[in-house]
Amino acid sequence: MLASLDDVKARIPHVDFDEDQALGLLEEASALVEGYLQKPVPEPVPETIKIVVSRMVARVIEAPKETAFQESMQVTAGPFSQSANFTHGGSGGAPWLTASDKTMLAPFRRRRRGIYSITMS
Repeated sequence: MLASLDDVKARIPHVDFDEDQALGLLEEASALVEGYLQKPVPEPVPETIKIVVSRMVARVIEAPKETAFQESMQVTAGPFSQSANFTHGGSGGAPWLTASDKTMLAPFRRRRRGIYSITMS
C-alpha cells in the first residue's frame, strides 16, 4: 500500500472510522494511483503520493452514507413519483482521483514518448 492508516488519520483526525474498511480502501486507492502513474512507484514512497492516497480514502470515509453523492431528491405523492440526481463522478463508495490529485501526481507519471506527425500546408 502507498499510504498507512496513520496517514489517513492525519487527514481526518476528528473522525472515528472502521480501520478494516480503511485498509481495504487504502488497497483500492493504491491500485488506482499505481494504474494512473503507469510505472512503478518509487521507493520509499514519496510524501506527495502518500498525501494523495490518504486524501482519497478520507473522502470516501467522510462522504455521507445515506445520500452518498446525491445532489438533489424530488418526491411526489400522487401518482407516486421519486427522482434523485447524483453528482458527476460519483464513485459509489470507492476511492477516486480528483483533478487536483492528478496534478499532484503529474511529476511521477510516465510521460508518453513517440513519433508524431504534423501536417503542414
